[in-house]
Amino acid sequence: MGKPATGYTAMMGFRLTVVVAVVALALAGCLAEESLLDTATSPEAADELQEWLVADGGLPLKLRTRLQPIEGMGIGVVASEAIGKGEAYFALPHRLAISRAVIDRSPVGTIVARLGQRLEAASSARDLPRGFTGSGSAGSIGNDVAFVVWLAAARFGPVSLGFDEGAAVYVEALPEVFGTPLYFDAGELAALEGCVLAGQAADDAVRVREMASWLRSAVIELALPLPVTVFANDAVKWAWSVVASRRINVGNAPSKAGGSAHLLPYIDMINAKESSDRTFTSYSAKLDAVVMYADEDYAAGDQVFETYGNKTNSGYLRYNGFMYVGNPNDCGMLDVDVRRYGERLMASEMDPFRQALGFGSRSATVWSKCVRSKLAGNDGIVGLSMLLSVLSEELAAAVASRLSPSSRLASQLTTAEQAAGYRMLAQVLADKLARYPTRAKDDKAALKASGLGENMRAAIEFRLAEKRTFLKLRRAAKAQAQRLEAAMRDEL
Repeated sequence: MGKPATGYTAMMGFRLTVVVAVVALALAGCLAEESLLDTATSPEAADELQEWLVADGGLPLKLRTRLQPIEGMGIGVVASEAIGKGEAYFALPHRLAISRAVIDRSPVGTIVARLGQRLEAASSARDLPRGFTGSGSAGSIGNDVAFVVWLAAARFGPVSLGFDEGAAVYVEALPEVFGTPLYFDAGELAALEGCVLAGQAADDAVRVREMASWLRSAVIELALPLPVTVFANDAVKWAWSVVASRRINVGNAPSKAGGSAHLLPYIDMINAKESSDRTFTSYSAKLDAVVMYADEDYAAGDQVFETYGNKTNSGYLRYNGFMYVGNPNDCGMLDVDVRRYGERLMASEMDPFRQALGFGSRSATVWSKCVRSKLAGNDGIVGLSMLLSVLSEELAAAVASRLSPSSRLASQLTTAEQAAGYRMLAQVLADKLARYPTRAKDDKAALKASGLGENMRAAIEFRLAEKRTFLKLRRAAKAQAQRLEAAMRDEL
């Protein structure tokens, strides 16, 4: 069972004034900063999970793998025998998967329902913490928040809640800390300066704190049968990190599951590897189980891998806490403050162009898109740069009447306009590179230093990978501009 909140039973014997004082401290966040977690993942807990699955879980297929520590990767799944490509190697009975339906029937099901009622009573989205906004229908806590409540209660709640053995074994086998920016200290976060990920990490931290505060206040207001420390900041951060890194959508699971989002014990301990196979899990109606199939051959003793959805390194680091070296799907998140290049891009006529070019809008003035290191496949940022160049000479209304919103804007422009656009792209990338506090060569030197912590190393490797992407793309843009300009001179 997870660590019970040690102050709960003692609190019951105190006078009311002392209880109120403790509650006030918790709501103020004083108790929330107490570390509730050990720093090491326990191989013994992973062994216990596997033993429980075999002995009590009723696995429908022979277990062909085992959990074991992997150097530099925590716990992983290793083949116990040869497994051929396409063969099933593990099947988790669906009744052992944690879904919203399971949570609603669990010891915290009533608590989740009452939290939903409090959510419904909120007068507007402005009254809700960020982690709740848009996460559920009126009167219903969204799935992610329900998972957070279940995890925090199962790990940090009193034994009297009555979670079953499987839940206790599962939460004990989960990592106790994560390598995501949520767990970075101030110096490690500072190493992400200049990266869009830095702002995303700050948003995630605020989201977790607001969620924890809302849940603690709900415990008091609704007199829920939980100590407020169940929703201490550290506890909610841990639970949110579990959800962010391990929630898996099983799209073909039965509708009675209460949605496709699941936590899948054992399966969620398989480490990541980029793959052309896009299927992580498959539900078998015949077995009533979530089945894993090998997407390559494995010999006995090989670590078994699965794709996590072929993410960028930004997604991996933000949600899973690691960098994938040589990630073929990686790109650099480029945020362009359009005010820097003139107000005309902010005109309403330009929004169809933003959408056609595939840019998101982080704010009214910042357009963002993940870009790769080559011009090919980068039609979005190339098109934006050409749009910026044209708008420096023409009014937005005139540009909108002359050009059609398209992902391939260059085809509508003259050679001179294209060349100017590539020059603009080189400038946009130079401006982005100038926002980093270090240069690429500084990062390379820093990575050679001894005693570099894992989080700091990940932060430096991440920003260096981004810089390399932008530097390569900038060189390509300048070279293309020179080629077009040379072609125009030859025509004279």
